[in-house]
Amino acid sequence: MRRLLFVSLFSLGIALAQKPKDVRLAAKPGASAIPVVAQYLNSTDADTRVEVVKQLIQIGGKDIIAPLIKATADNDGEVQIRATDGL
Repeated sequence: MRRLLFVSLFSLGIALAQKPKDVRLAAKPGASAIPVVAQYLNSTDADTRVEVVKQLIQIGGKDIIAPLIKATADNDGEVQIRATDGL
């Protein structure tokens, strides 16, 4: 129930604390969570964006390509490198 509420609030655009652990929680459902996980690329926290890339790569599939391409243009070098490696 808590996960459903979290995903619902996030999909509505309500600002929540954006930490790497939040990304891991959001990614648990797998491929169906890619749109939600990808939204975390807008986080101001570089560690959170790194975790997004890690989780997307772990989920895998063709639907991660667009978010990874977006991550290659991130202002943080680690995010860029991980995204490039994931492609």
